[in-house]
Amino acid sequence: MKKIILRCALPVLFAVFVLAAVPGAPAQAAKTVSVDATNKAKKAPELSTKKTYTVTQKNNYYYVKFTAPKAGTYRITISDIKTTKASKPDHALGIFYVRGYNKSATASERPLSMQVKTQGGKTYSLYLATSASYKDYYKAAQKGKDVTTTMELASRYAQLKLAKGQTILMDYYHTGNKGKCSYTLTITKKS
Repeated sequence: MKKIILRCALPVLFAVFVLAAVPGAPAQAAKTVSVDATNKAKKAPELSTKKTYTVTQKNNYYYVKFTAPKAGTYRITISDIKTTKASKPDHALGIFYVRGYNKSATASERPLSMQVKTQGGKTYSLYLATSASYKDYYKAAQKGKDVTTTMELASRYAQLKLAKGQTILMDYYHTGNKGKCSYTLTITKKS
């Protein structure tokens, strides 16, 4: 009897492992983690490609960082921007930057923005709006127009090539509530 059960169980287990490895099979959802951005580049929280992050910042020029585990093209997506103010609707604009990281830079030296590919072309600054601002002001104004790099969108991506071990800093300059806000950030390897 044990041999019959074992013979039936092995093909089922094998099928489960094969389906889990098939490209196009549903992937498990990425784990969402909350992190607090910091104004000290050297102490910025390190992000990875395996998680979705909710980043909270207390002021502008607060950083998070990412170090490429392998050489390749990476896509950073920022979305779901929210201010921490109590007033509704939540109207605010901001600019997201991807910056080169220099470990030997002094605290007063702000890292330079890197050029990235985004919706509408290449740019050094990703223009964003909270969902309420986009819906109430920008969506109708942009209807029927080609997306440009200077349009405020509710979600944007930054795509760039990184060498293995190369570290970048990311920060969001927010126009409302002295820079206090939160946003969702994901990093994926494209190739």
